[in-house]
Amino acid sequence: MKKFLCITLLIILSTTAIYAQRVKAGKFKETLDSLEVLIHERTTVLADLKVRTITRNGNSLDFQFSETLGDIPWRKGDIQWFRARLKELLPDEFKDCSIGEIKCKTLDFSDLPTPPLHNNGYVHQSKYKTAYDSKGPVIVRKADGMNYPKGMSGRHIAIWQSHGRYYNDKTDQWKWQRAQIFGTVEDMFTQSFVLPFLIPMLENSGAYVMTPRERDTQTREVVADNDPAFRGPRTGKLRLEGRYSETGKWEYAGTGFADAKEAYTGTDNPFVMGSARKAKCSPDGGTTAQWTADIPERGLYAVYVSYKTLPESSTSAYYTVRHLGGESLFIVNQKMGGGTWIYLGTFEFGKGSDNFVRLDNRGKDGKVVTADAVRFGGGMGKIARGPEDEPKEEWRISGMPAYMEGALYSMQYAGIDSTILHLHEGDYTNDFADRGPWVARLSGGSRVNPKEEGLGIPFDLSLAFHSDAGVSPNDSIVGTLAIYTRLANNSPKLPNGEDRSQAREYADYVQSQIVSDIRALVDSTWTRREIWDRSYSEARTPSVPALLTESLSHQNFADMKYGLDPGFRFILSRAVYKGMLKFLSGRYGVPYAVQPLPVRAFSAILDGEEAVLSWFPTEDRLEPTALPKGYRLYTRIDDGAFDDGVNVSDQTIRVPIEKGHIYSFRITAWNDGGMSFPSEILSVGIPAASSGQDVLVVNNFDRVSGPTWFDSPSYAGFLRNIDGGVAWGWDIPFIGESYEYRRINPWIDDDNPGFGASFSDEAGNKYAGNTFDYPYVHGKALMAAGRAFSSVSAEAFEFGDFSTFGIADIICGKQVTVATGRPGAAPDRFKVFPTDMKDAIRKYTSAGGSIIISGAYIGTDPCDEIYPGVKADSLSHAEGAEFISGTLGYRWVTNFASKTGTIWPMRKVSSDIGTIRIHRLPNSKVYNVENPDGIAPASDKARSILRYKDTDISAAVFYKADNYSVVSFGFPIETVIEDSDIEKLLKTAVRLLEER
Repeated sequence: MKKFLCITLLIILSTTAIYAQRVKAGKFKETLDSLEVLIHERTTVLADLKVRTITRNGNSLDFQFSETLGDIPWRKGDIQWFRARLKELLPDEFKDCSIGEIKCKTLDFSDLPTPPLHNNGYVHQSKYKTAYDSKGPVIVRKADGMNYPKGMSGRHIAIWQSHGRYYNDKTDQWKWQRAQIFGTVEDMFTQSFVLPFLIPMLENSGAYVMTPRERDTQTREVVADNDPAFRGPRTGKLRLEGRYSETGKWEYAGTGFADAKEAYTGTDNPFVMGSARKAKCSPDGGTTAQWTADIPERGLYAVYVSYKTLPESSTSAYYTVRHLGGESLFIVNQKMGGGTWIYLGTFEFGKGSDNFVRLDNRGKDGKVVTADAVRFGGGMGKIARGPEDEPKEEWRISGMPAYMEGALYSMQYAGIDSTILHLHEGDYTNDFADRGPWVARLSGGSRVNPKEEGLGIPFDLSLAFHSDAGVSPNDSIVGTLAIYTRLANNSPKLPNGEDRSQAREYADYVQSQIVSDIRALVDSTWTRREIWDRSYSEARTPSVPALLTESLSHQNFADMKYGLDPGFRFILSRAVYKGMLKFLSGRYGVPYAVQPLPVRAFSAILDGEEAVLSWFPTEDRLEPTALPKGYRLYTRIDDGAFDDGVNVSDQTIRVPIEKGHIYSFRITAWNDGGMSFPSEILSVGIPAASSGQDVLVVNNFDRVSGPTWFDSPSYAGFLRNIDGGVAWGWDIPFIGESYEYRRINPWIDDDNPGFGASFSDEAGNKYAGNTFDYPYVHGKALMAAGRAFSSVSAEAFEFGDFSTFGIADIICGKQVTVATGRPGAAPDRFKVFPTDMKDAIRKYTSAGGSIIISGAYIGTDPCDEIYPGVKADSLSHAEGAEFISGTLGYRWVTNFASKTGTIWPMRKVSSDIGTIRIHRLPNSKVYNVENPDGIAPASDKARSILRYKDTDISAAVFYKADNYSVVSFGFPIETVIEDSDIEKLLKTAVRLLEER
């Protein structure tokens, strides 16, 4: 019997050997090469297929690929396509074989496809759909805030922007984690996407966003706490101590925060250095804790609260924030998030002590509210580092604003203990490798991470937003890479038992949306890189579906022509937000709507003692769900702050105004998916004692762009001395000028990075860009001259009838034709005088309307260009020159009219005007003008009225036509340094126009 069994076994084994034979992968090299070409044609991804094993089972071939098979964004229909192409391309000796199993490592090929990108708002069929409780716990909500059922209301997102300043213990220095290239560094470059665009978009959709890096760019800070703070002088930008006060009955609640040290070292945790307070809840309230800040200078400050989570903690703790715009009420769920900083919002505070946060005890009997510290502003870095053999008292802080530092230091100040922050050797590794564990700690005890101890915050997603290194041949685009991790500790499951493979779907949605939107709106050749399943810490260690995206290459000149453009950052950030939105829609089985784009064609026109506001929605041609359902109007009076806004249903509204005040307005659009970014700001005003004609202020300055550049086979770079571009609000990523323009110079190390290498002397400075608020500046000066004024956007002026206004003040700022990135890839933008504007000006002047016009390129742009690739020729230049000379009465002289920016008046212009200076250098008050225009009279009907002091070139021209007049300034009036000089210039201009 045994002999029979042995013979049988040998027969089976020999049969298996015959029918399950390993085949040399080298025989399939041409097959794989051809497949890679076909895959690129089908998906646009450059495949790099590698086969681990090929096994022949009879007439069937089984393929086991490496992870490279999963690098492709496969769709359902691609499975059969790939099998068919593989069959067609088999070597001759295997032509009779069929295709058997195909695996990506151990994963079946059929498990790789993900749903295609869509824009219809419907729920896509995700195999990872999970239950979602739309009424689940939310950590912070605004009491009068809007709910977005098709957005991200009720969802919690963890996000961080690559690296940051860190301490290198080997060299005993604070330094960047990446190289200084093209005027920035990855540590700061990614901030310019995440802080001004991505986080607000997520919050506008209803999400609560947390980040392990400091998010507030405010360098001043006030900390108010129930415990005493460290002693000593508070000089420079060292954080200040606020005041804490109580009413009613409070008692000790346990360990809490104390700002006990000027600088924290080692494993210091300020959240165990003090105490917290608690009060019993009552339906009637009446017990309060208040934190008052003596704000050192007016500005925007983030507000963070802290508290202690107890078993009896209230889910509805009411916090009131008093700020310049009024009061805002927030409801905080203190059942989660105790023992760290919880962000409420960013508010404008005035200088002084009329700023506070107040917590009251209204709530259900049997519950308690707890109170600890409140922080106003991001402040400066406060973690000290130094050699281990030196006394800690001699260690030093970075000296940089907190938002510029790595996440490690912000997490330490936020109470994350050393068991999380020191899992690895050195700050460099701990900075990026501890961010995933930070997510796990904060989510511990929630539905997403039920078995781990933590703060109970139920994060839905995490995102690590990076830019990549690397250059491409022929200066083509490096493009966008997405990274996820399917196995963590050899487990395919998340802590709550869900499949980690859903991160592939998440990564694919975001990457697909980025590539699709950029190709549609910016550059059709944008490169889609792989979708990697790799073991990266930031994709592997979070307790929720996690994505690490390499958005573009900060080292590649072609990528950075786009990357330095704020408009491109908006597009890419909106794509990331949309990808996250659509993934969550499928994950939770709820329809979605994309938040609208900002409104357009905005106007604010006086009608008696009312302002008539009107606007139009902006169509999003990529997202049909992004249609507005309503709008929200925000109002500011004089130099105050905007209020929290009121909802309006129509596209026109009348607002009562009082004489002697300037009213400023901005509009947002909303739908079930969220709120848009705000419109430009328009203003109106009636002086207490009016005299003369009303003035229409036209905002023809909407430019945001990167700096000018030049590109040749040997040399290339950005030329900020020609034009440094215009930031959207504030410029935070700029750290210094480039000094290496030779393309051939390679990267050697981060201190000698080759082509694009830059200084970092500007790091820590925050420079003003386009605030879209210049009608207020001009209107204030016109009011001082006794003139009532209205204001409109350029588009509203182009298509409206404003002949009832005797004077139009057209603000052109730094408007100039911009070509971004690859020449011809997208239409030129921000032309000073596009056809519709020229037609509108001709229509207005033919009706007898006079004009004040100012801008840095009102002569250069019609006659020349400052960006390579602008679609202009001699004919268009001739037409531009004819328009400015024939209609506006001046001719272009030069774009380099003054080095100093100092201006003085010609004789017989005005005795009020003396020497005037404009902002030529970057500053925190207003955008700067590197090179103002020289403009001269175009005929004997015109004369120069101002000249640049250092060159004696004409700076302004007065032109008197037959039935109208024009005063033209070759510099933006709003960039004049002294407010009194702005008033004098506009008063003089109005007087000249009325001397007919």
